[in-house]
Order: sequence, then structure tokens, then C-alpha cells
Amino acid sequence: MDFFTHLLVGRLIGLLGDERSQTAAALAAALPDLDVILMLAGLYVRLPPLATHRGLTHSVFTSTLLAAAATLAGVLTGYFKPAHLPYAVAGALSHITLDYLTTGGIPVFYPLSARRYAADLFYYIDPLVAVASFPLSLALAMRVAGKRAILAFSLYLLAYGAARLAFKLIALRAAASLAASRVYPTPLPNRWLIPSDKGLVAYTIPSRG
Repeated sequence: MDFFTHLLVGRLIGLLGDERSQTAAALAAALPDLDVILMLAGLYVRLPPLATHRGLTHSVFTSTLLAAAATLAGVLTGYFKPAHLPYAVAGALSHITLDYLTTGGIPVFYPLSARRYAADLFYYIDPLVAVASFPLSLALAMRVAGKRAILAFSLYLLAYGAARLAFKLIALRAAASLAASRVYPTPLPNRWLIPSDKGLVAYTIPSRG
């Protein structure tokens, strides 16, 4: 999922607390993507296996540790309170959940297992999500949008996810005719990829009428 959607879902979680709860949850929701910065700096390649984006930092354990470390740093500087830790942890786990829902997979249980898990519901960075999350994040930063906008985005994300799930179920029925049990999303919600002996076959959900 895109970076701005992670921030927005983090802020949604933080709405259950005070303003700094939003900060704690949004910060922790963004931290797993620290791997991108490390990769750009040329540092990540020196780390252990899974040194790729959506690798080491994208597990329930490492993301929780990052959230706890960030909260502790905030507590030591007087910005956060210990009560903000649950919001930070929830924000971190929301990142793992959202990326799990996309294609490509993440090592959910690393370091216990390096196996990647993926629900293959959303595209890696889904354009129909990003097109809403980026301008909304900008509006929030400029303080021209607030709580209602965050809630509206969350409802949009749920509705879009439900539509994608409905399309995926249709695609899975089509995949059965090719003896395939999985389908993969594309940027278009009505277009899916079905694995076959000849490679990936594009399948478009037929329109009604």
C-alpha cells in the first residue's frame, strides 16, 4: 500500500485518543517503510537476508519493536506518554495488515519464518487508493481537512476493498477453468492475472448489460 494510506490509517487509529495519539499511530504506521530510506542510502544491503523493501521491517515483530522504540524516544523527550504506546503498536500493525492485503507478500512472522504472505486483494500500490490518499494527506497537512475527511477516506477504502474482493471471487471462478487456484491483482480492479501453463493470463471481469 502507498505511504500516504499508511499515514491516514494510522491517524484514524489515533482518533481514539488525543492529538498526540494520532502522531504516535501515524509515525509507527510509517516506520516499516524506513527500509526505503536505508536502501536509498546504500545501507540496507549490508543487513541480513530479506534486505529488500517489504523485508526485514515488515513483520509483526520488527514493526512492533520500531513502534516501541519510537514511542520510548518520545517519552524520554517528553513528547509522548507511555499511554501512547498502544496507539503506536496498533499503527505499526496496521501497516503490516495493509501490505499483507496487497500483492507481492511480506514476511509477516520474520525472524521466525522468512515465508511471505499475501492476500492478493489490492495492487502493490493501488492507484485508486493513492489518488485519494495523497491529496487528503496534503489537505490534512495544510489543515484544510480534519476528522471527517479521515473517516470518509476509511469508508472509501473499505468500500473499494469490498468491490475488489467481489471482483476477485469472480476471477477465481474463471481461474478454476484453467485449473488455477490463485489470481493476482492489477492496477485495474476489474482486471486480474491468472497463472497457467503458458504464464500469466489476463482476465477482465465482463461488464453487465
